[in-house]
Amino acid sequence: QTGDKSLYATQSFYNDKLGRRIAISWVQDPHPLNTSWQCHETLSYEQTIKATADGSYLLYSYPVKELENNRINPVYHAEDLTVGENTANILGDTNLLIGDIEAEITLGEDTKEVGFTVRSNGTNYFKVYYDVEKGQLVVDKTQSGTAYVGEYGNPTMPMSVLDGNKIKFRIVIDNGVLEFFGND
Repeated sequence: QTGDKSLYATQSFYNDKLGRRIAISWVQDPHPLNTSWQCHETLSYEQTIKATADGSYLLYSYPVKELENNRINPVYHAEDLTVGENTANILGDTNLLIGDIEAEITLGEDTKEVGFTVRSNGTNYFKVYYDVEKGQLVVDKTQSGTAYVGEYGNPTMPMSVLDGNKIKFRIVIDNGVLEFFGND
């Protein structure tokens, strides 16, 4: 991940009953809602190291499986949905304070980018998308309000297209924190 300086003080442990490396970090809050605290915690991540196509290794972090136990009232569900450049936002006016979005997307021949706009109030929003040409996941915070742009930048992450010309997104929304993941 590049361009995001908001994570710090990561702690990890390797003694859970499934033998996983679990990590949690603090996230600086660039726009504190209360002067008595200045940060949040991330989700708990399972961390793994995987070899890449060029033989190098990358650290992967993905929410622990137990997070799925919190899914109780789906706001939206769709399968085999075709969307294009002029398709209305499939999430409509949904402005989640807490949510978990998962999507598996098959890229079309002419797709340049595909993604989601979240936390939109009509003026401000976050845009998370896959840039096909650059092969990266991008979190565009330029329209999210001045507090989120500044020194924190727009994080990017290398992301390859999966078999079948597919990509996967996961966006976890938890009040003051948005966490974005690409593929598995």
